[in-house]
Amino acid sequence: MDNPIDGTDGKLGHGFTSADEFEEIDIGPRDRPRPTYASAKLDHEYKQKLIELLKEFKDCFGWECYEMPGLDQSIVEHRLPIKPGYRPFKQALRRFNPNVLDDIKKKTERLLKAKFIRPCRYVEWISSVVPVYKKNGKSRVCIDFRDLNKATPMDGCPMPIADILVDAAAGHKVISFIDGKLGHGFTSADELEEIDIGPGDRPRPTYVSAKLDPEYKQELLDLLKEFKDYFAWEYYEMPGLDRSIVEHWLPIKPRYRPFKQAPRRFNPNVLDDIKKETERLLEAKFI
Repeated sequence: MDNPIDGTDGKLGHGFTSADEFEEIDIGPRDRPRPTYASAKLDHEYKQKLIELLKEFKDCFGWECYEMPGLDQSIVEHRLPIKPGYRPFKQALRRFNPNVLDDIKKKTERLLKAKFIRPCRYVEWISSVVPVYKKNGKSRVCIDFRDLNKATPMDGCPMPIADILVDAAAGHKVISFIDGKLGHGFTSADELEEIDIGPGDRPRPTYVSAKLDPEYKQELLDLLKEFKDYFAWEYYEMPGLDRSIVEHWLPIKPRYRPFKQAPRRFNPNVLDDIKKETERLLEAKFI
C-alpha cells in the first residue's frame, strides 16, 4: 500500500517499514482535523484507549508550522567553522517557473509566520532555494549549501543518527561506539601522530592529533598508559566473548535449505596465513 505519510512505497521514512496495514484516526476537534495513523490490527479496546490518550495530549504534537512558534536559539543555533582562506560566496539569483514560485512563497511565508526563519538585510553568504517535488506531488523547499559545504572542514566525529543507534541496539544489552581503526569511512580532520603506551618489550601503538599542546599531550599519554589494560591490540588480550551480548541470529527466508559450499583450494603460502589466523581466534575463544 502507499504510505499515508509521504508516499514512499510503504516506508515511514529513514528506512522504516511498518509490518501492519495502517488505519487513519482523527484526534482533533471537528473544525480542525488532526489525522494520525495506527495499526489496523490493534485490538478495538486498546485502540480506543490509544485514541483517548492521543486526544488528551494532542497539544504536544504539531501539524502546521504555526503550531510550533519560534525556536529557542540556545538549543538549536550553531555556528559553522570556516576553513582559513575561504571568502564568503553569494550564489546568483535563480529564476523559477511562476507556478513553482508560488509554492516557494507559500512555504517561506509559513516559516516566517512561525518564526522558524527571519529576514536578514546584510549577509555575507547567499545560498539559492531549490524546490524539490516528491512522489505524492507535494513540494519541499531545500537550500543549495554546496558552496558552504566546501568552505567547512569535514567533521571527523559526526553525531550519530538517533534512529540508526536505536535500530542497532535493539535486542542487545550494549552498543559499542568504539571502532579502534581509522577506517570504515572515518577520517581525522588533523594530522595524526603515533604514540606508544605499552611497556618497552610490548609496543602498544595508538594515535593522537599532531596539533595537541605538548603539556596536554603528555597528560593524555599518562592517562592512556594508566588505563592501557582496558584496551586490546591482539586477540589473546580479549579472551572469550559473552554470547548474551554479541550473539545474534539471522532470519532465514522460508523454504530456504541450508547450503554447504565446496571446499576451496589455496596457495600453500595463503593457507599458512589462514591457519595462523584461525588458531589465534580459537585460542582467544572467538570461535
